[in-house]
Amino acid sequence: MFFRWLHGENWPCLKVLRGEKKDKRKPDVLTEEEVSRMIEAAVNERDRAIIAVGYEAGLRIGELASLTWGNVIWTEWGAKIKVHGKTGERVIPIVMAASYLKEWMIVHPAYDVKSGEIDPNALVFVRTSGKDAGKPMSYQMFAKVIKKAAAKAGIKKRVYPHILRHTRATVLANHLTEQQMNIFFGWVQGSDMPAVYVHLSGRDIERAVKSIYGLEDEEEDKTLKPIKCPRCGEMNVPHAKFCHKCGLLLDEKERLKIQLEEAKMMPELMAQIIESPELREKFKVILQFADMLESNPKAIQKLTELFGEIAQRTKI
Repeated sequence: MFFRWLHGENWPCLKVLRGEKKDKRKPDVLTEEEVSRMIEAAVNERDRAIIAVGYEAGLRIGELASLTWGNVIWTEWGAKIKVHGKTGERVIPIVMAASYLKEWMIVHPAYDVKSGEIDPNALVFVRTSGKDAGKPMSYQMFAKVIKKAAAKAGIKKRVYPHILRHTRATVLANHLTEQQMNIFFGWVQGSDMPAVYVHLSGRDIERAVKSIYGLEDEEEDKTLKPIKCPRCGEMNVPHAKFCHKCGLLLDEKERLKIQLEEAKMMPELMAQIIESPELREKFKVILQFADMLESNPKAIQKLTELFGEIAQRTKI
């Protein structure tokens, strides 16, 4: 009313100022092959588990830092982890990372070798050296682990602490709905965060167009797929040579090769044992030792490697 009295009926209206839209550019991310290289380049079990879990579960650094063993639920196919984040508790399934997490658990400062159990209240990721062993890791320590592994793996991209989370979001944008992504990554329902990854990943567009022309997708990247032991069913880390539970050589072609070599060696070896009383006694000791090894997969691995070296040197 005041402005009408001051300027008359034709006074100019005020323009509504609108905020500028943020440019939702895709964050710098890694490929699965680069994540795999980082895991392999990490210097110890803890660092490998940090990268594997941080990537597959898509966790924030603060969520990694506060995770306890009591919030890790082991399953026959991997594990489920309970995460307490900004939007409350959520449960995230992990498959590939579970095998790395298990390898770290058995050397964790809070692990009891005799009972095979670990303190459920202990933090999963802790310091490992000297008097500080078992103490919490700082944000800077997590960042250092990630950047050091990337540098060692020869990755030239800009690597920052949350790059694993952003990489996972980009991958899952091709498989999950926006609502599922909100739950998985701990975003509030209605958040525009999934749109950043869904829109820029081109979810299903390439697959749909190729299907029109009868073109099949290239074989899915198996870089980060865990290896299931055919004998005991245990899930092993990608690129594992032996099953960490039963000691079986996991590469089927390598197993067949060794079996063929053993078959060639056996007649000559048995002939020598029959002719020599001394060799017969040593063979008995080997059989007794083999019985003891059944409960020690690490020793089986070592013995298999030693037999391989002996076979190469003797050319039997």
